[in-house]
Amino acid sequence: MSVRRFAAIGDVHAEDGRLAKALERLALYRLDAILCVGDVVDGRGDPARCCRLLQKARVQTVRGNHERWLVNGEMRDLPMATADMTMDAGSWAFLAQLPATRRIDTIAGPLLLCHGIGDDDMARVLPDDPLTELGPLAQLLASDYEIVLGGHTHQRMVRGASGLTLLNAGTLAPDGGAHVLICDLEQRAVEFLDFDGDEHLVDGPRYEFGRPGDDIWGGSW
Repeated sequence: MSVRRFAAIGDVHAEDGRLAKALERLALYRLDAILCVGDVVDGRGDPARCCRLLQKARVQTVRGNHERWLVNGEMRDLPMATADMTMDAGSWAFLAQLPATRRIDTIAGPLLLCHGIGDDDMARVLPDDPLTELGPLAQLLASDYEIVLGGHTHQRMVRGASGLTLLNAGTLAPDGGAHVLICDLEQRAVEFLDFDGDEHLVDGPRYEFGRPGDDIWGGSW
């Protein structure tokens, strides 16, 4: 079945409380899929619970650079790095099997779910970056993908260029403002749900985006 309406969860960073609230809210929507761009671990909350929540809700998730680092025992001196002892066997198995990318069939054409840009989990597109100067994006511009949903920057974004729509849900971590993205491909609209100061999800901005093939039309908040 081709996806018509989906939700996207940005970098989680062990924010199990916010993730639980987001998934509870998203259960009220008629969605074909819930997607997550990875970086589930390394944060102030409970990463093992995050893994369980994503599995229970059948969220299609990809591996971020923080999962790669944890599984390989790298960068463990980071602030709020996930300790091995906080992860159970099921969580390790969940993280170990995450792919770098997923291809999702939608009514608007193929969507690439990734963390950075394609297979490069450290590459990024910022809201004001000149798209012509981003080498890793060149391959995707020449591919059959219509939509790229990524993360890594902690900045929500909706942009388009040369037939490619670029989406970023932001992050659940405090440094990015904490957002969740909902995309309706029939209406060609993106809306955000934002966590307020009381940790409640409230309606955020809505953005109607252009058709594939348009020049850069997007924006960010």
